[in-house]
Formats: sequence, C-alpha cells, structure tokens
Amino acid sequence: MPEQHKGLDYEAMQQMALQQQGHTHLLVIGVDAYAHCPPLSNCVKDAKDFTALMQQQYQVSPERTYELYDAQATRTQVLRQLKDLRHKVQEDDSLIVYFSGHGEIEDEEGYWIPIEGKPGEDEGWIAASSIKRRLNQVESFHTLVIADACFAGSFFVTFKSATRQLLHSRRSRWGISASHSRERALDGQAGDNSPFAKELLRALRHNQQPLPVDQLFTQLRDAVAAATQGRQTPIFKNIDVKGDDQGQFVFMPVGDEETAWAAAKATDTIFAYFNYNREYPNGKYRADALAAIRRLEEEAHWQRAQQADTLSAYFEFLNRFPDGAFAAQAKKRQEELLSGYGEPESPPKSKAKITKPPAPKPEYLKPNEEMVWEAAKAYDTTLSYDNYIKNYPSGKYRKEALNEKKRLEEEKEWQSTQQADTVAAYEKFLNRFPEGTFAKRAKQRKKELMIDFEKPKTPPKPGRKTTKSSASKPKPLKLDLPAELVELSEGMLHIPGGTFWMDWKGKKGIDREKHYNEVSLSDYYLGKYPVTQLQWEAIMGENPSKFKGCPNCPIENVSWESVQEFIKKLNVKTGENYRLPTEAEWEYAARGGEGGAQDNYLYSGSNSLDQVGWYNENSGRKTHPVGQKNPNQLGLFDMSGNVWEWVQDRWQKDYGGAPQDGRAWLEWNHKNRFRRVFRGGSWLNDSENCRVANRNWNSFSSRQYNVGFRLARDYLDRFPEGTFAKRAKQRKKELMIDFEKPKTPPKTERKTTKSSASKPKPLKLDLPAELVELSEGMLHIPGGTFWMGWKNELRDGKGYKEEKPCHIVNLPDYYLGRYPVTQALWEAVMGGNPSYFKNCPNCPVENVSWNDVQEFIEKLNAKIGGQYRLPSEAEWEYAARGGEGEAQNNNLYSGSNTLDQVGWYKDNSGKKTQPVGSKQLNQLGLYDMSGNVWEWCSDFYGKYTSHSQTNPKGPSSGLERVLRGGSWSSISRHCRPTNRNLWGVSCRDNNVGFRLARSS
Repeated sequence: MPEQHKGLDYEAMQQMALQQQGHTHLLVIGVDAYAHCPPLSNCVKDAKDFTALMQQQYQVSPERTYELYDAQATRTQVLRQLKDLRHKVQEDDSLIVYFSGHGEIEDEEGYWIPIEGKPGEDEGWIAASSIKRRLNQVESFHTLVIADACFAGSFFVTFKSATRQLLHSRRSRWGISASHSRERALDGQAGDNSPFAKELLRALRHNQQPLPVDQLFTQLRDAVAAATQGRQTPIFKNIDVKGDDQGQFVFMPVGDEETAWAAAKATDTIFAYFNYNREYPNGKYRADALAAIRRLEEEAHWQRAQQADTLSAYFEFLNRFPDGAFAAQAKKRQEELLSGYGEPESPPKSKAKITKPPAPKPEYLKPNEEMVWEAAKAYDTTLSYDNYIKNYPSGKYRKEALNEKKRLEEEKEWQSTQQADTVAAYEKFLNRFPEGTFAKRAKQRKKELMIDFEKPKTPPKPGRKTTKSSASKPKPLKLDLPAELVELSEGMLHIPGGTFWMDWKGKKGIDREKHYNEVSLSDYYLGKYPVTQLQWEAIMGENPSKFKGCPNCPIENVSWESVQEFIKKLNVKTGENYRLPTEAEWEYAARGGEGGAQDNYLYSGSNSLDQVGWYNENSGRKTHPVGQKNPNQLGLFDMSGNVWEWVQDRWQKDYGGAPQDGRAWLEWNHKNRFRRVFRGGSWLNDSENCRVANRNWNSFSSRQYNVGFRLARDYLDRFPEGTFAKRAKQRKKELMIDFEKPKTPPKTERKTTKSSASKPKPLKLDLPAELVELSEGMLHIPGGTFWMGWKNELRDGKGYKEEKPCHIVNLPDYYLGRYPVTQALWEAVMGGNPSYFKNCPNCPVENVSWNDVQEFIEKLNAKIGGQYRLPSEAEWEYAARGGEGEAQNNNLYSGSNTLDQVGWYKDNSGKKTQPVGSKQLNQLGLYDMSGNVWEWCSDFYGKYTSHSQTNPKGPSSGLERVLRGGSWSSISRHCRPTNRNLWGVSCRDNNVGFRLARSS
C-alpha cells in the first residue's frame, strides 16, 4: 500500500473517488474440467472466489455479474457473452473480465482455451484478437481484463506513453495477466487457489480504500513472484482496444458505516474522510468528517505558510482560514514581518557640522522593500499600493504600483458606469480614462445609447400604422425581475459577425482540434461572464454547486440537460430567447472575434494564462468570482479557465464536415448521441486544457464541479431597428422565400381513399387560422391488420434487432395529422417558439421534449375542446406504411422506395428542417413520415414480442419514450417506417418534433 500521509493529495484523490460513474459489470470465466486438455483444479474456485469478493466488497451486483463455469464456458458461449455486453454496458459503466483456465500462444497470437478446446487445434480456441474485437464494441468507461492463464501476457500491447495521470475520470483499457507471454501460470494445490488468484484475493480482501489498478498490480507482482520463487511474474499493460484515455479503474470497497468511519479515523487523511462522505452522503458522521477534512486542510496550509514564511503566504492562509486554529499565530507572525517595513527613523540631528556624506543604508534593510511590495500585490487593493508608495516614494516598483492603482480605480469606475448605463455615466468615465482599457467599449456603448435620442424623430406617415418594429430600443425587461436577471440581460455583449479559422494550425494541436474549418458567423450576443450561482438560484430556486457561498462565482455541477431546463424557465420569466452558444460562436468569441482571431493567442485574450484565467496553478483548487481576470479583446471574461462551458453541439471527433455558417453541429450516431461539447478549461485543469482551441465532451446528463455555462442570444431578437437590423431582415427575407410562396400540393393519380371522406367536426370560428388548419389537416386512418416490425422474407437487407420479431397488430380507426406540428401552430398555442431553426413558420417545430409536447396537448385541448394526443407506436407505423391495403407493398420508406422523393434526410436537407408537405405524400395522404424530424410517440420503449396484439399501447412503465421516422440529420436507413428510436422524456434536440393523433 502507498504510504498514507496528511498532505494535500486532496484533489487528485477527489477526482478518483468523486467521479466514480455508472455500474460495474463483471464477466467471469473459469474452466477446470477440460474435455481434451489436462484438467485443472482451482480455476472455477478462483473465479467464484473473485466473484464473491467483488459482490461483497466492491459494489458489483448479481444482476450485472455473468458467470461461465466448466460446461458453460464453451467457445460459442464466451464469444456470445462478450458480444452481448455491448447491449448491457452503458458508456458510464465499467467492465471487468476475469478468465481462469488454460492459455496458449501460437505465432505470437495469444489464446484462451475453452472447455472443448483441443491441444494444437487453435481453431477451437478463443484468440486475443477476437476478444479485443468484441471489447471494441463495448462502450464502457473503464475496461479491465484479468487473465490467470499460461502465456496470458501475449494478450497485451506495449503502452508507449511514458507518463499518465491516475484519474478515474478518464476512460481506460487495461489488463492484468498472471504471467508473462512466455511463462506458464501455476494452478496451485488442489482445493486451494492458484498463486495468482490467492494474492489477488488477498490484496482485494484486505483493502479498505479506493484502490487504483496500478497499485493493485504493484502488490500482485511482488507477491506472486515471491510465492512462485520467480517462476511466474504478473504483468500490467494497456489493451489494444479503442477508447483508452490513459485513465484507470479504481476498486471501490463498500462496507457498513461504523466500520468505514472507524477506518477513516484510523487513517486520518483527507482522502479517507472524503471517501467516507462519498459512500455515506447522509451518514451520521458526515459533519465530523467535514470538520476533520477542514482540520487537515488547515494543518497542511499552515505548514505551507510556515515553510514560505512570507507575508503573502500568511495572507493567503488567513484568507482561507480567517478563524482557524492557527489564525492568531498567523496574524502575530504577520506583525513581526511588518514591524520592519517602514524606512528606519532618522537619528536626531546633531549640532555638529556634518563633513561627510551620510553612509549608505545597511544591506540588511533592502529586503524590506521587497516584502512591502509583496504584501501590496497580495492584497491587490488601492490602499496596499498607496502604502507602498508612501513608504517608498522613490522605490523601484513605484511606477508599477501607480499603474496597478490606476487599473483598480478604472475597474471600479467601469463597474459603476456599466451599472448606471447612461450617456452621462459613459462621458464621465471617458473624461477620466480617455485611453483606458475600457475606453473603446465605453465609446461604443455611448454611441448605442445616443442613437435613440440624437436622431430627430420622424413622425409616421398619415394613414400608416406604427408597428412594433418602429421602436428602436430593445424591449425592456419586466420591472419586477430580480436585479441579478437584469444584470444578466445588460451583460450580454454584442459580438459582430465575421469569418475565422476554427481549428488548431500548429504542430502541437490534437486530432479533435483539426480539419481546418473556415466559419462565417452572423452577429449575435454572448454573456460577458459565465452564469453565476446567484443567477441560477434566481431561476431554479436552488444551488447545485460544490463551491457554495460565493454568489458571483460561476454556477457548476450542472448537466447540459439541466441547463436546458434553466434556459426554458429563464425565457418564460424574462420573455427573452436565451440559448447556449454554438461551438463555433464560443470559439470565435474566445479568440476575440474576427480581428482578435488574428492575434492567435493561446488563451482567450493573452498568451499568458495567469493574466486571463483561473487554472490549476493559480486557482487554489476552487472557482473564483467572475470577472476578476483580464477580459479578452471583445470584453469577455473567464473564457479560459474557471469553469468549462457547455455549448449546444453534439461531440464530433474533429471538424471534418462541420457547418460553415456557425450553426450547432447536431449530427449524431450511436457513439455520440448522448455526448455534448464543453469548452474553455477550468480551475482544475492545466494550461493545455485552457487553450481556446481545446475541445472536450461529457454525457448530457453528467454533472461535474468544474463545468458551467454562459448564455447566447440571436442579434435580431434584441435590436429590431439597430445598426445591423437591415442586414438581418434581408437575410431573414431570403430564408423565408420558400415558405412565403403559396404551396401547390403535389398531384397524385391515386384514387381518393376512405381516409379523405371523413372529416372531424369544424372548430370554433374565432380560433386562429393555424388551429382551424390543424383540424382540417387531421386525416381519417381506416383501421386494419398489418405485420409490425421487420419481416425478413418480405424485405431485402437486414433489420435492426429492435425491429424484431415481426408480429401481427390489429388497429381500430383513428385520425392522424397530415403534417408534423409546425412552428406557427406551436406558437399559436404556447406563445413562444423553442425551435432551433426559427423564422420558418411552416417548418416542423423541433427542440421539444416529450414532456413539452404533453403540456402543448393539454393547452391545445383546453383551447379548442378537443381530444388530441400523440399516436401510439403501432398507429404511427401502420400509417407510415400506408394502412392495411398498402402495408404489404413494403416500401422501404413512407410512400416510396426512394427516400429523396418522400423525405428530408442527411443527404438532401441542407442540414436543417424544411417546410412540411414539400415532398411527396404517402398512400394515405400523409407527409414527412420519413425524415424532416423524428416524431414522438405515446409509448414507453419496450422490446417486441411475437404475439399478435390489438391496439397495443406499449409497456406500462419505463425510462424512455419512442421516437419514429428519422430526421433531416439521419442516414437513410434510420428513416425507414420500421426503424425505432428512444429518448428520455425531458430531452430536446433540433431534429425531434411530433404529429398529433385523435381517436375516431
């Protein structure tokens, strides 16, 4: 075991313990009773003992344990179990594979030998390459393979990196083998464990704390070598399986609370107490553990201050522990150090004539000035710099002190000026600081404010009504809003559009920053600061941050998903249209806009990260109030460091194929469907991670105490008659050409079916046209019987397993919307438009969750007295395939075998939604059932059965709801009528919408 101590390993340990994610899955294979190879005595026992220990002490549940012993451990069963893991193990889960049995090596290929394996016949063995291929398909966070077999070392590849961080928060692919690739692994005495298994079990059984794999291996290597007199030496190497990010799996023991608390007290380290609180977040000793952590932290910081023995060290200590056990001692030592800070008093003047010049000051007095200057910088206040100048009016730091004093005065004045936000305030500021840091921004803001009252007002022409757009001021916020929300609105900076290269052009950039992508952006607004804890609490009523008690610190510990909920509530409260910035918008602003991008700074506003950001070398291991470092060229603060910032985009491996107009890149596949991007680095990261080009990701539901966000907003929403309004309106007009023209429905030679004959009852005459159109657009779908799912004998190609087995479904008559619900219809009911692709009333509404749709339907039914609902999954597929008579035509897509005729998808959509009804209709007269947007169904997601069903409604409970039909960003295969998808009920995306149904 590594030596325990009371030092500051707090953060490294905290990462390993805190970021334990998901569940641990265990696949155990043990073979003794070989049919053709020499039998073994202890492999099954070893495997079962390891399984029992993992379940009892390391949080592995029986439901996630998969065991194959002797007769079950056939080649087919092992490979099948490995294959099935890809459906069981989620991306936040860990996977341990334990094999105990015979192993062989042939032509440098390693093999595990299953129960039926024969000596010399490698076609019946399990090759390491086959195992790796299946592990490659498992999207686990950590994968650990433990092999107790002869020549098992041949399973690994050489790990080339000389350094790595032991972080449980990074993905990993590691393995431990019982022996080297040219050694035989010993089986041990019958009825006992093998030497390797015995030492492995001993190490894990006696462990009481989180144990990283490399520390476990250190114990195993020496213990096994000693037990076998050097005949067998375990190895620990990287597995050649994709997804490794040089992290490590950590064995996390569980136990009863009393035992855990006793162990924590006995160890008496920060990590031990922290681990207790992690295991028992509501434990009865939680307060004692927090107090112990505080005590140990204070002791460590006190030792550090004493070792430095400088004013700044004691200032830092007292700032962190103002009322701690050592506070009095720190203050006393400060007084001692300060006692000699003034210039020495002049001796009384003598009446005797001075014939010699005064002697130079003693050498020992020179450090006093250095200490006073150090104190001034540590306090960083006007008073501290004044004190230095007073004591050393001709000191060597005088000029620097005056500059720092002026900087602080300007920053204070600038904050007051921004709060006032009047022409007079900006004039006063410019009179005092005409060439200051904020002069350019002050002049710009003064100019914006003067537009309204410096221009003579032209009265409206007779006979012409004054519209809302004639007002040149942005709409004011509600007067009853909290000050922090008013401050949020006033802190949105105008970012002039432009063109820049979004990439890393140097040699040191990593692959995910590459594929030079020239991006051209329109004007937009971006928050001057990250959203603060105070602003979050004003909307959400709670504060999830780890670093509480700092209202002006950035909010953290928020998931991408929870940020969407915050934005939705914020927009309702303020009447604004806030959103997350796109990744392109974020990087463009971080680089300083079009002009600033030419500076090519490593960080946002500087090549020196200490000037502009908080990171692991200056943060003190915590967040800091926003705006304390220098802004970048656009006046934005904290874009390098403090907290990572969520953006709207899905994670992509690099910029190849990224949008060139700055839109969010939302194309998705199986691997990135839950991954969202964050940018900027944080207080916890090194400088490399805080570069403006650096990119990172996490699951949209993940929360970390170094991840927050800032807000963006479209430009035209704010300034309907501003300087750039004319350009914005022109572009809007160009985009609206497609749907401003009257639509002529495509001709069809198909006979009128029963579906066109029966119409719902007319609506009230005083309803908006959109709601009348909705009622008239509900098509009658005659009931019938069809095969639901993928039926091999009727189709070419392969269906997904989720589409099987094919089964018979009987449905009664019902109504279904001719089109997906449009943005205009949503706005008529909800009063707002959540869509990403706005300004297209006839495009389908998107960016709506299943829960949002339920709220829409409830309001719609209340408004018109209707009984609208979402279609069931069976109703949706039946209609998409053309009803009973047409379902057997078995078209690949809804109404055709050619997707370009009937749907908008990845290859023809232009990476956006399109107006509904602009492609061909299907056999029932329905449009856009393949592509444009995925459509929510009412059902919980569940597996199909082979039984025939009547009007099925899906499972009675579940975690996800069904999506059908594919979208503008989908590949063609995802737009088939039988294809199925699922998502959480609170998830939103710009490729997800819905259509309405109603019972007959």
